[in-house]
Amino acid sequence: MSRALNIAECFWVAVIAVCLGVDRSSTPATVLAVCAGALLLVQLAVVRPRLTRRTNQVLAGADAPRSTSHHLYIALEVTKVAVLLALGVTLSST
Repeated sequence: MSRALNIAECFWVAVIAVCLGVDRSSTPATVLAVCAGALLLVQLAVVRPRLTRRTNQVLAGADAPRSTSHHLYIALEVTKVAVLLALGVTLSST
């Protein structure tokens, strides 16, 4: 399920990038879009592999130590939603 969500998010990052490139939007909108993309990149490249490793250990029956990666993933997700809301407001006011 989360893989499908991540694929959809990557698709929308590409769509937003193309739209901002075609429209030559304001600098604040571009910065917010880059921030949202960077947050997604951190989720996919840093946090998700940690979560996958721990999940695989637990499914294999290992007594894996507690992880704070879920909390980090949630914090990044909440931040990404806030950035996307700010991006929407910025684009709607221009």
